[in-house]
Amino acid sequence: MAHCHAVSATQMVTPTELQEHAEQLSQKQINLAVGRDIKRLIRKKNRERGWSLKELAAELNVSLIYLRSLSNGARSFRSVSEAIRHRLCMYLTISNLEFLVHTGEISIDEVKSVAMKY
Repeated sequence: MAHCHAVSATQMVTPTELQEHAEQLSQKQINLAVGRDIKRLIRKKNRERGWSLKELAAELNVSLIYLRSLSNGARSFRSVSEAIRHRLCMYLTISNLEFLVHTGEISIDEVKSVAMKY
């Protein structure tokens, strides 16, 4: 599985991390055609693995009710703890930076803009 850096939404992403991921993020967004919708990534990965939400909840060590509340929009993915975010990154095989882009916490344009400065 890909390595997921445990960086909270309030921490600054380093310029080096931005540079390393800017081009890759753009290509992944095109390839996945999911924009910022992390729910689509989860559904896609569940289909690939043949998993239900119940199985994913067990893998993430969260309750099914909690995962459903994220999936149906009752809770925001932006509110998940760092530990759950890390497990989601591992499950989805994406970096923390990609997670932040897919949840809309930062835009791909912001990533590119900062990366171009360094």
